[in-house]
Amino acid sequence: MATAIEYRSRSTAGVEPDFSKLMPEEREVCGGITDSGRRAEWIAGRTVVKEWLCEKLGSGARTAEIAIISRDGFGRAVAPRAFWKGSLLPWSISITHAANTVLVALAPGAEERIGADLVPLEGVMPRRLEVWMTPREARWVNLATAGQRRWRTAALWAAKEAAYKALNEGEVFAPEEISVACSDGDDWTAESRGRSCRLHRLDLDALVGVIAVAKSNRGAE
Repeated sequence: MATAIEYRSRSTAGVEPDFSKLMPEEREVCGGITDSGRRAEWIAGRTVVKEWLCEKLGSGARTAEIAIISRDGFGRAVAPRAFWKGSLLPWSISITHAANTVLVALAPGAEERIGADLVPLEGVMPRRLEVWMTPREARWVNLATAGQRRWRTAALWAAKEAAYKALNEGEVFAPEEISVACSDGDDWTAESRGRSCRLHRLDLDALVGVIAVAKSNRGAE
């Protein structure tokens, strides 16, 4: 995994979900989240990113000056972009949250795109998710012991979600079209529609996290 990629995870219990600290564009999106738990996780994710970016920008930056925008001009969901005092910051960002935990990944510049995902082990049902697995992935899951299948399924699903975030060019999420070369190690790869990315797996107590790193088309412009 490239050394430039960094990540942080945090329990949302340690982050104050303060709606008033959001920028107007962020409040509009946050206001559409009806579930209070998901809304708190969403705010916590932005809070972690803003605090981290302030560390990187130095003493002159304040969280109130940073906006994390994840919608385009048509209201469609896009990868998060960070703006400081109205200027786009040169970091690729991915934010994911689940089960009161936030995972944030950052990469500098325009050369790489990243995607992150978290999947709680509790409630994962391997047989129900098998329909979206490639034959190779299904064999890898089914060769495991009963106790390992849930973990492998959660890791595989997180890998597909993270890979989609790093690789997609506007197409809808189709997990069966994302092929993951999985193993018992921490570092995997994935491919979709001729594009590929590296995957790094994280074990976070009762969750599995995956960070995907792909070359950005913008880096060649």
